[in-house]
Amino acid sequence: MTQAALDINQQARVDGLPSALAVLALIALIGLFVARRVPDHPQLAAADAAPSATGPPTGPDEAAAGA
Repeated sequence: MTQAALDINQQARVDGLPSALAVLALIALIGLFVARRVPDHPQLAAADAAPSATGPPTGPDEAAAGA
């Protein structure tokens, strides 16, 4: 009886394999479609685009300290 159950289980796994692979292929295609929306070049972060809280350097001492 145990061997019969193992054989049925093995056959069920083999029968389900094409369905599982089809689902994985569909997920991969959806992933490719979504990945097309990823930008080609990096975007500036909000902190990089915003001016500094203290403002730009006003004198030679502040310019050297900021560099």
